[in-house]
Amino acid sequence: MLDTVNMTLTYPQVLQDAEGRSTTPDDREGHTASVVDQQIYIFGGTWEDEKTGVNAYLDDLHVFDVASYSWMKPAYTGSPPEGREGHSAAVIGRLIFIFGGTRGTWVQEAERTPHRELEDEGESAHGQLPSQREGHSACVVGCATGGVWWGPFTAGDSFLERRYHTASVVEGRLLVFGGQYYDYGKDLHFECSNAVCEIDLEQLAWRIHPPSSPSPLKRACHAAGVVGKCVYVVGGRYWDEQEDDYIFLNDVLDTRPSSSLASDWRRYFNSELLSDVCLLVGDMRIPAHRVVLAARCDFFARMFASGMREATEEELPIVDVSPPVFQLLLEHLYTDSSAVPEESALELFAAADRFGVERLRALCSDRIEGMLSAANVCDVLTVADQHNGAELVEAAVSHIVENFGEIHCSPPFRELSRPLLDVVHAAIAPRLVLAAPPAGLAAEAGGSRQSARRHST
Repeated sequence: MLDTVNMTLTYPQVLQDAEGRSTTPDDREGHTASVVDQQIYIFGGTWEDEKTGVNAYLDDLHVFDVASYSWMKPAYTGSPPEGREGHSAAVIGRLIFIFGGTRGTWVQEAERTPHRELEDEGESAHGQLPSQREGHSACVVGCATGGVWWGPFTAGDSFLERRYHTASVVEGRLLVFGGQYYDYGKDLHFECSNAVCEIDLEQLAWRIHPPSSPSPLKRACHAAGVVGKCVYVVGGRYWDEQEDDYIFLNDVLDTRPSSSLASDWRRYFNSELLSDVCLLVGDMRIPAHRVVLAARCDFFARMFASGMREATEEELPIVDVSPPVFQLLLEHLYTDSSAVPEESALELFAAADRFGVERLRALCSDRIEGMLSAANVCDVLTVADQHNGAELVEAAVSHIVENFGEIHCSPPFRELSRPLLDVVHAAIAPRLVLAAPPAGLAAEAGGSRQSARRHST
């Protein structure tokens, strides 16, 4: 059970029957879970007989009461739907509608069943019946009447056919996440998705939502539940050519409008709109806003509060930094952008340290550490030492020690300052001691060499 208030996952103890026996259903997959009042109705699914290796398709119905944490197997009248997996179930009022699925072959009919008595109501649907399928989803939006099939939705953004996705209704919006789609360019053919798509029920069209934050892992066969305006995505599975992984992470899709602070401020980046200061960087003139510079950068905050001439000048020269790198720093001040191009990372690290932009400095440090090589590590070590980047110095020294044979003869290594060479030598000294032969063995080897020389003469 996931508590969505404090985000804790617990496994409540399920009550046993009067004779102390467990009433929990058999293991299964590919089933459905439908909520009616305070009870969850589990229907169908499949399990593999370990002895025979044969899949059994289940047609049993189980009910979990969330108030008492107890399972029960209700009595019902009529004939249940055929056992199946990969079907869908949707609740309208006190009815559960089951559609499709597979039992080795696809099942196409729709079953209308009361939640207490699993029986066929005898009402037939009209219109064009959907094609046979499994691994689909079904959601209730509003309450259509008449038992008429209609569709498909083909307008709007291109939406790939898929299976084993989830569909969730949030305040009348139908949101689809993840799933498997067929990719002819892949060796395995099936590829997972992490896109969020919405069906526009007025235009009968698909819309694909670009994420405003890092997306969860691609997955299929996951579960999703709606609490308030959030969709909670639990677990799932991911396939590709190299791996077949289960996902044990939980993610939350918040359907409320995301913060527009960064995009709002981006409008003013490098813009004359309401600008009150011009920064002169090389031969480039960059319009800026004192309030943003002071709020986001200690260097400018101290400058503007100093009472000196720079506090009121309309033009401020910025020296010892290239225009492209300063623009990257300024973009970070306005938008909190975390983009650190590899070719500018080292110079941007130095600029962030000089102007006191600690978050950008840390982002640059991480980026540089990930791109260390024999060709750049000595330059990185020098710049990191000049700007008190202790963690980056440690990473650079470790890289030199690990690749000492390749690096120590290079011109950049020989150009390191004496203090930095001492740091590197101190770091590699323990390895040289471990690599040296024991004193007695060394003396014996020396004596053997002298004896050999005497014999040769």
